[in-house]
Amino acid sequence: MKRLLIFLSLTSTLFCQIPARVETNIFQESLNQDRGNGYVRDQKRAFERIVKSGEKNGLTTQEIDEIVISLEKVYGKNYEVIYKYFSYELKDKSEEKRQRTQKNKKNEEYKVKYDDSLKVVKVPQNVKEYIVNHAKNRYPDDYEERLSYTEELIEFYNFLKK
Repeated sequence: MKRLLIFLSLTSTLFCQIPARVETNIFQESLNQDRGNGYVRDQKRAFERIVKSGEKNGLTTQEIDEIVISLEKVYGKNYEVIYKYFSYELKDKSEEKRQRTQKNKKNEEYKVKYDDSLKVVKVPQNVKEYIVNHAKNRYPDDYEERLSYTEELIEFYNFLKK
């Protein structure tokens, strides 16, 4: 009962909103610790640091929670350990975001090239529409591949025409 009262008093003094799932995890783990009060305080501080660093890097609370849940599956419910690995996850997320923006930029360049190449193609309109639709269905989001595939189909059509 004493631990429950200490637990409730510590939860009221927090600055960040700790989800009920996390509080339950911390409380359950504190029952197994010799220094339960200090453990609860340290775990809550670690979770606050996780939230602050996530917000500093532009993540929403939902994204932070998803990362924490995935780390809980790997490292258990020790939020001090999770905080250490949270920074690695943030680096991975920022690298993915950087690669995605690079790919989108490259894709936009190839989209312009693709549109320009279609204007210069000298094949019948019905063949051109078939090639464009087939390339679009095969590579819906990758204009680089779509461009090379369209060029190959046009070359093949011209070869058959000869």
